[in-house]
Amino acid sequence: MATLALTGPVSLDSFADHRQQGEAAIAAAAGGTLTVDLGELASTSSLVVALLAAWYRAAEDAGCAVHFANLSADLRLIVEFSGLAGVLPIDGAAKR
Repeated sequence: MATLALTGPVSLDSFADHRQQGEAAIAAAAGGTLTVDLGELASTSSLVVALLAAWYRAAEDAGCAVHFANLSADLRLIVEFSGLAGVLPIDGAAKR
């Protein structure tokens, strides 16, 4: 099982770099499992949810099981409001 830690802010300027980093980790974990740790994430916005959705789609295409861990309560709320709570594989309780 591989782990990717998403840290710092996710902004319009950094979105493409974060997406590429995640897609590289997914490719490396193809056929296995990747856990994306969001515990040190410095921002919560719909951009983060878009990033998680993009990684989820890329993981499905690569035959990789992806799990998102340590989401903040605010990010969980955005995921719920976006209608993706039942789609994105989110592990554990919300980080406060």
